[in-house]
Amino acid sequence: MSIQKIFDTAKQSLLQNQSAINTSAKNIANMNSEIYKRRQVIITESTLGFTGMNGGISHADTIRVENQFIDSQLRYERQDLGKRESDQIILQQVEDVFGEPNNAGLSKVLTSFWNSWNALSTNPESLSARNEVRSQGQSLSRTFQKLDTDFGNLQRNLREEYQAKVDDVNRMLNQMGELNRQILRQPSGDLLDHRDALINELSPMLELDVRENSNGTVTLATNGTLLISQGIVNNLSADVTWDSSTSEYTLGLKLENSQRSVNPQSGALSSLLERHNVTVKNVRDQLDGLAVNLAVRVNEIHKNGYNLDDVTDVNFFAEGITGAHDFNISTEIANNANLIASSSDAGTPGSGTLATLIADMQYGEVMEGFSANEFYSHLVSDIGKKVQESEFLKTSQEKLVMNLKNQRDAISGVSLDEEMTRLIEFEQAYQAAAKVISTVSEITDTIINMV
Repeated sequence: MSIQKIFDTAKQSLLQNQSAINTSAKNIANMNSEIYKRRQVIITESTLGFTGMNGGISHADTIRVENQFIDSQLRYERQDLGKRESDQIILQQVEDVFGEPNNAGLSKVLTSFWNSWNALSTNPESLSARNEVRSQGQSLSRTFQKLDTDFGNLQRNLREEYQAKVDDVNRMLNQMGELNRQILRQPSGDLLDHRDALINELSPMLELDVRENSNGTVTLATNGTLLISQGIVNNLSADVTWDSSTSEYTLGLKLENSQRSVNPQSGALSSLLERHNVTVKNVRDQLDGLAVNLAVRVNEIHKNGYNLDDVTDVNFFAEGITGAHDFNISTEIANNANLIASSSDAGTPGSGTLATLIADMQYGEVMEGFSANEFYSHLVSDIGKKVQESEFLKTSQEKLVMNLKNQRDAISGVSLDEEMTRLIEFEQAYQAAAKVISTVSEITDTIINMV
């Protein structure tokens, strides 16, 4: 091997081992970073290298150490975790609105309402008993109205949270588009780390189809809808629609520019859409149905009864009730408790037969084959089961994500012991190359002096 060749090989070795030393130092400096992926210098050596003095280091590359399959699985499972976490929080809020069991809950208020009628049936000529029936009717009205207001407020909060999350998604999409443009101009491992970190931050929000291009940029889509391609970004828009015929809001998602509908099937956005449009809506609809049916059934009996003055055809609850929001006792009863009927027949003020019929309604069918108490109990119980299920699914998904994260960290994470070992190896190789240059330089000087 010529002296020039030895010099060139040794110089290349110095530069590449210096690069490897810098890489290990950078790994150690970023070992606690969540977004950093370990760098590795791949050095290809000839078969003999310096030992035979007829070869040399031919090529070296610095790569990010990663397993794309595990990264892809982790993104997918994070999407599901985002949905599970959101489901658990929202369903818990739904359960909290019911506030069961406590003395202010609808279940206890209904029982107190029936009990007041039972007390009236045993003392039908008592004005205080009638005042208690009216008071319990008003309490029942306030409870229905409060439930409807609280669920309406919950839906409003969900809409606000939904809008905030859509804004967050757009912010990250715009950052991703800018990163794509920077990677096109001058790709680097740090840019790729930030790109992957943004994808990880986006994953819990909505389902993502991620495709890494050969130039380092990524193409993102959700449920078949393109969001990012190279530097082009398609932002999303929260679609909040008011239906005047039902007095209800409906949430949706669409592309900001084309107005094309987007239907996320996973992530927090999917959870917010489903819980706002389906879960809370169904609860409110069932409460409305219970309020309407309860008012109609009580009025059917009450208007055929007689009070102490033999007055009949008086509704206990207001006519035309359309749901929990306008559930109330009639104006007549609110102004005069003496109009509350207790007898089934005229001229029998001491009879409590009609009051007994209404009191017994707590055991009779009011809605969908159930009594009012049973129907409400099933409604609350169903939400309770969903809360338990959501907690179980969230916990299970957290474990799955953690296992995948540990697998990823075992591959892409930085181990101080391993990096220190590599650092020693590279430093020794660097010193060996320097020694070769020093020795060859001495030999060259000797040869020159001999001439």
